[in-house]
Amino acid sequence: MLDDEGKATFKEGVETIEGVMEEDMEQILEIIIPEGVKKISKFAFGCDKEQKGGCINLVKVTVPATLEEVGEFAFAK
Repeated sequence: MLDDEGKATFKEGVETIEGVMEEDMEQILEIIIPEGVKKISKFAFGCDKEQKGGCINLVKVTVPATLEEVGEFAFAK
């Protein structure tokens, strides 16, 4: 899911992205969401309610045409 260059990718066939493991978040520079994903959940890549964590170094997100919903604070820093 997370490669050595900071790119996070997800398997095809997934319809909802819940997020990534908390220990990986600060290392992520790019996120690639595959075709077929319809929803990115609330706080999936963003900091939590206490402003902790999150993909603070994120610079690029690629989303598919199939995406219908992005949850609140999904990419909050």
